Amino acid sequence: MTLILYIRGFFSSVTTLAEHLREFSGQYQFTELPQLTDIIVQILENLADSLQQKQRPQPLPPLDNYLEVIHNQIEQLHTARLSEISLHSHTLTPTLKAVREQTTLSTELERIINEIKVIHCVISRWQS
Repeated sequence: MTLILYIRGFFSSVTTLAEHLREFSGQYQFTELPQLTDIIVQILENLADSLQQKQRPQPLPPLDNYLEVIHNQIEQLHTARLSEISLHSHTLTPTLKAVREQTTLSTELERIINEIKVIHCVISRWQS
């Protein structure tokens, strides 16, 4: 049941990102995003293989390190936005656009990583 619950949560997070995809301009991107997405794909492939072969999955890489870098970048965006509010409070600046786009992405990435951790834990216990 836990596995099904977190797979649904993972699907929901990915669906949320897909829904917001058309809103992303691509002008601002987290530096760690391409590497993080590659690692997530590798983890999911390993989890699927583990279930099929009835073996324990490989240990998770340090996903929190990627989140920390992303959180720092979001914080920098928010700080930059705060400093420009006095001059451009009603203007859609590139910084404001980046804050709007990347805050959603950051939130969903955090959820995805937490869901992957739980899914990994459940499969590891199940295959023990």
